[in-house]
Amino acid sequence: AISDETAGAERVTLGTNGFLGIGTTGPGARLHVKGDSNGDANQAAIRFQNDGPSGRTWNVGTRGDGGTQRFYVSDETGTSERFGIDSSGRTWTGQGAGPQLIPGYGAAGLNVISIGGSDAMNIKGPGANNALNIYNPTNGDTTLISFITDDGGTNEKGRIRYNSSDLIGGNVIQYITTSDQRLKTDTGKEAKGLEDLLKLKVRNYNWKYGSNAEGFFAQELREIVPSAVSVGDDELDDNGNLKNPWGVDYGKLTPILVKAVQDLSAKVDELNAKIAKLEAKSKDK
Repeated sequence: AISDETAGAERVTLGTNGFLGIGTTGPGARLHVKGDSNGDANQAAIRFQNDGPSGRTWNVGTRGDGGTQRFYVSDETGTSERFGIDSSGRTWTGQGAGPQLIPGYGAAGLNVISIGGSDAMNIKGPGANNALNIYNPTNGDTTLISFITDDGGTNEKGRIRYNSSDLIGGNVIQYITTSDQRLKTDTGKEAKGLEDLLKLKVRNYNWKYGSNAEGFFAQELREIVPSAVSVGDDELDDNGNLKNPWGVDYGKLTPILVKAVQDLSAKVDELNAKIAKLEAKSKDK
């Protein structure tokens, strides 16, 4: 053992089992570091220091200041915790000592805290760009989530954002799909409209595991509007449930509805013109 005779306490202990204790006389692991309740923030930590160019100092350990007992990784050069797990299993990364509370909701199981700028969390796919970007809205940017793919062109495919100007408090969520004219080439083909709309079969049905509803069967809709359907398969999970059911993007039907109204309007205009001619002939007699 190595002891501090002035303080009358052992500081380092090597047990007969080969366990090394720092701050404890009864080490319970190969390396056991125990904090002092009267010491630095009640923490037990190991420090890694790099004195090279732009070197930084990092701590890995446990602490209990601020009422949050936690395991942490901190950037001591930047004086900020970067990662932690508390005693209830909540995990956080970014900046802050412990899981950050959301007013009215409490702390989530996973907290990603922005350390500055707009990006709060990126989930990266196999390509060169992120597949999912969760934002920390700053400087007037109202984006919450951005969907990105690496296809060699403009990578953002859509976003979810809040509109702070429509209602007090910004209580409007908008689901935005990229639709920039500069990214498109008009084919010149006639768009689907009234004729196709009349072919759609609107069903009243009961979900096998839920309530009654009205809508489309994806397999039937695919015959008329394939772009609105996500094709699934017959694969089942261990409980016999479909793993990849077919799906419908009802938003893809909006252009057809608009075109159908335009087609109907043209037919009404045509009929009105015929009626006007008939009325004119009737007056001439």
